Amino acid sequence: MHWTRLLSLFALLSLMLATLAACGGAPAPQSGGSTAGPTAVAAPGPTSAPAPTAAPAPTAAVATTVVTAIGAPPAQSSAPAQSIPSSTAEIVFKGHTGPVTQASFAPDGKTVVTSSDDGTARLWDAATGKELRQFIGHTDELRGAIFSPDGKMIFTTSNDRTARLWDIATGKELRQFIGHTDQVNKAAFSPDGKLVVTASPDGTARVWDINTAKSLLTFTGHAPSSPNRPAFAPDGKAIVTGGLDGTVLMWEPLTGTVLKTFKGYTGPVGTPAFSPDGKYLATPIDGTARLWDVASTKELRRFELPGVVTAGAAFSPDGKYLATSGYDGIARLWDAQSGKELRRFIGHTDEVRIVVFSPDGNSILIASHDGTARLWRLK
Repeated sequence: MHWTRLLSLFALLSLMLATLAACGGAPAPQSGGSTAGPTAVAAPGPTSAPAPTAAPAPTAAVATTVVTAIGAPPAQSSAPAQSIPSSTAEIVFKGHTGPVTQASFAPDGKTVVTSSDDGTARLWDAATGKELRQFIGHTDELRGAIFSPDGKMIFTTSNDRTARLWDIATGKELRQFIGHTDQVNKAAFSPDGKLVVTASPDGTARVWDINTAKSLLTFTGHAPSSPNRPAFAPDGKAIVTGGLDGTVLMWEPLTGTVLKTFKGYTGPVGTPAFSPDGKYLATPIDGTARLWDVASTKELRRFELPGVVTAGAAFSPDGKYLATSGYDGIARLWDAQSGKELRRFIGHTDEVRIVVFSPDGNSILIASHDGTARLWRLK
């Protein structure tokens, strides 16, 4: 059984235990909390967002959203699920014969790359959904695929314990990154494209030189647990990794020095995301997405989804919106400041792990275990 399957089972078990504990009654307000509702907390973005386009409400029952500001009791009421507008995908990227484990936009937004358990990465036309190229060479399931910042290369990670760099124009494999002793989960490029970080259940995250495939640093800060998914800070000066044990660490890329620790988790952490200005961090875990102030490591707000295991998070390029993905097969769009849920993206028939915005912020891309990636227009 692969680590990803074990992770899914562990996350679901953690969520079930949390739900059972919640049945004993609502938590008491924290000291100083108001009984009138959530306390306003500073967070990125403007105070208002454009009204979402009207769309039919989902016909299937979905979890009710609760937004909680830290330092105040949980909201006493929230809009019923049927009141949240839903959207239907405009483009479906279909062709993989296994679950799609990641989907990413090229820096110019014109193409999309996907990775799959079928052992391939595929390049697609973002406007038409047409498959343009396959990248074949890994000997086991792929865990991820991302573009280099210059848009000329694709970096893939796999259960075969390697990561590989590919030339987009030719489809040729350029080099292999070898050193992990277990599957390589996900990766992230530094903003300048010179470094790439990978995370593995072997208990390490590794920082590599992209031009030589040399391992520059092996980070073991999550020991005896393992890092799950990494993210580079927008200025390239720090990396964040979420651990399978619920820890979130921020560390220096070339020394491994731990700069900050974000505490308060009880289960595996999904894909973290920095706001574009680097001031805020979103982390999905245990049926919530949590918003943190990076400078103080203070938790600002929780976006709670009772009954849903949250897997991924992403900020829009302007920092106004946050998108989350979940095991219920639904991605959600939120106002990053107010915490209001604006829209649901419904259509996938299995869990969705990864959600990303297009570079211009006008579209959202979602990867699912149903074997497809889907694109929705936001404007």
